[in-house]
Amino acid sequence: MRNGRPGDIGAGFGGVVLAAGRGSRMGADIPKVMLKVGGTPMVRRVVETLRDAGVSPVCVIVPAGSSPVRELLGDTVLYAVQERPTGTGDATAAARPLLTGSSRVVVACGDSPLFSVDTVRRLMDAHCIADAPVTLVTAHLDDPSGYGRIVRDSAGTIVSVVEESVANAREKAISEVNGGLYAFRQWLRGVP
Repeated sequence: MRNGRPGDIGAGFGGVVLAAGRGSRMGADIPKVMLKVGGTPMVRRVVETLRDAGVSPVCVIVPAGSSPVRELLGDTVLYAVQERPTGTGDATAAARPLLTGSSRVVVACGDSPLFSVDTVRRLMDAHCIADAPVTLVTAHLDDPSGYGRIVRDSAGTIVSVVEESVANAREKAISEVNGGLYAFRQWLRGVP
């Protein structure tokens, strides 16, 4: 069920794919989202998964200048440019002018290609049912090294996502991690 109407899969959800990162930690000469998984560039897998889940339109965030991502995806998606790499919030905000007709937005990391269509649909359903401002996918890992940790309060509510590079010892011990897939309600309001 979506927005209270059965069979209305994806209605009102636009998509943002974060693909402007340099991927310097990956040691590749190409953007990390262009690295292949199962023979397909990660960013293409992410875009196809969102589309197959009913998300439309999809806007891909790219860095300033020429981009191999643009060459790969051509005119099959919208593009927004993140002028300076100042973080995912800034990257997501770059899509705002292109998604004004979307009442809700799914944001996916372009280097997270293993989400299934079912997971994206379940995220959208949970988001609509809860009518939450933000809904995100998390996972519990035996070895959470390298991932942002999910910090919850005593009631179990998520209060922050702390990247490992700035996490303290208590936060690094948390096994619940950020999956890189989010849904936002009315995200366009109040975004600078």
